[in-house]
Amino acid sequence: MASEIPSLDTPEDDYEPPPHVFALLAQGAGGLLRMFAGLLKGPAPERTRWCKVWPTAVEAISYAFFVTFLPLWRLPGRYQADARWLAWLNIRLVDARWRAPDEFWPLVALSGAWIVLVGPLCEELLFRGLPSLAARALERRLSPRTGGAAVLALAAVSSLVFAWMHHRVLGAMPLPQLAFGALAWSVAWRRGLRYSVLLHVFVNFFLFAPGVVRIYGSSR
Repeated sequence: MASEIPSLDTPEDDYEPPPHVFALLAQGAGGLLRMFAGLLKGPAPERTRWCKVWPTAVEAISYAFFVTFLPLWRLPGRYQADARWLAWLNIRLVDARWRAPDEFWPLVALSGAWIVLVGPLCEELLFRGLPSLAARALERRLSPRTGGAAVLALAAVSSLVFAWMHHRVLGAMPLPQLAFGALAWSVAWRRGLRYSVLLHVFVNFFLFAPGVVRIYGSSR
């Protein structure tokens, strides 16, 4: 009987957690992956995906024109987009164009991947994906009137925070990002998160590509 009593001198490295612990961890990781996959997948298309892609492209072009002509309204600085990062990027591109031509296109590719692909995906998951999950849950659990008010409140807060994060100055509220936040929320809510990501990709591409073409085609 004494031989069946475990020794207290057993090294801690010999301890192995029971198998069900790993099973629970795997289940939790799988649930998170399925949640984000569902966010990107969005609702099933009624007929074809192209019937939602084209309106998204048109909305992106319309927004790009809106942003292009917005400075003509001569709004106060706190209502305009923070252009410091864009000015910094243009300086880097101009410097690479004339001082190190071999570095120009790699810099364009790296900047474009971040601005056109990585940035939109991360921002849409954070500012539209997670809030829309919460909004769907509230809409199901609350009465129609209260649920609708909760959805509008989440949309407003999400858009305001998204805009402020693009111009983090006390009292600043850039109208371009505020308008885009409202537009992207509407697209994500009506068509699915994948289309708000696509909208964001289109908009950033339409705003990034002309500057690159202008810098590349400029003369000394």
